[in-house]
Amino acid sequence: MRTCLLILLIAGACGFSGAVYAKKPRTAAQKPFTEIVNMANHGVAAVVVPAGNSGLGLPIGSAFFVDEDYLVTNAHVIRDAQRRSGLGWGMYLPVFSEDGDRMVGYQFFGVEVTEVDDDYDLAILHVTSKPKRVPQPFSLAIGSLPVGTDVALTGFGLSAQFPATVTAVCASQTSQRFATEDPTFTQRLAAVTRFSSIFVIDRTIAGGFSGSPVYLRSTGVVYGIASGAF
Repeated sequence: MRTCLLILLIAGACGFSGAVYAKKPRTAAQKPFTEIVNMANHGVAAVVVPAGNSGLGLPIGSAFFVDEDYLVTNAHVIRDAQRRSGLGWGMYLPVFSEDGDRMVGYQFFGVEVTEVDDDYDLAILHVTSKPKRVPQPFSLAIGSLPVGTDVALTGFGLSAQFPATVTAVCASQTSQRFATEDPTFTQRLAAVTRFSSIFVIDRTIAGGFSGSPVYLRSTGVVYGIASGAF
């Protein structure tokens, strides 16, 4: 089975400022998983590109809020979006019913790319036109995750209008370099492992989930970002 590669978010990586961390972080108290997923749904966004003549609407990746004004995603997601920039690219958030639990649509909002670091496969986006709905930022944590830790990730599959959540278990953590036939991937992974740990989960992620937050099922605190499969 192919497994998902996750890169830990490192404080100060590539000069990212403290602004990317939530100003009012959530507490680490345990919560029911249904509540955790609902919070995650309110904190993720889709990176979208034009779909035919219908305008912006095809998700090619995911991102998540770490502050009401900042999001984190993968560098390779932004690079992909920029390659398509002749037709433009954008972001959207799911819209929820008045009770806050049922998704009924989506809304676009504007962002600018603040920083991109290809070595870490991380990118920071700054909100330029805020959505009507205030997003729920995630709290970030730095550290290792023991094998067997229960995690989940929430993101947008390709062409999916609404986010989905996948549960997984940490299978290993390492800093060794992995062999692959893709030299670009090898070079990028080698650069990452010089600076940060990586960990592997026991589930394969679908296309579009790149940039999704990977968080503890018990608290919702983010420990990594879904970066790729091998």
